[in-house]
Amino acid sequence: MDFKSFLTTAFFVTLLLAGVANAIDPRIRIIDSHGLIRGQALTGKQSLVTVILTSPMNSEKRLNISNTDGLLPEIEGEIVSEQKVIFHGVKPGTWRITNSQIGIKEVTISSE
Repeated sequence: MDFKSFLTTAFFVTLLLAGVANAIDPRIRIIDSHGLIRGQALTGKQSLVTVILTSPMNSEKRLNISNTDGLLPEIEGEIVSEQKVIFHGVKPGTWRITNSQIGIKEVTISSE
């Protein structure tokens, strides 16, 4: 194996290992539209995410979270009250709250 082939192989092995490490990360991380971490938990399984808002949300609006990797489908929140939205079946990964017009008071992540 010449040096160029060695470097190419080493590069692809490094990419593969980095991808596997990200794929098995058991954390759920919730970020806002500015990229700030609003909640994080080491779960390793699907969880329930509860978002408490700073002010009442119009009943016509929706609140969704989207996986930043784009590998998982967007999840629509269930509006429990004017200021409380829950998301069921959130898998490990980093999720972004899609509505930038709302204020977030608190995010909790718990077992479903």
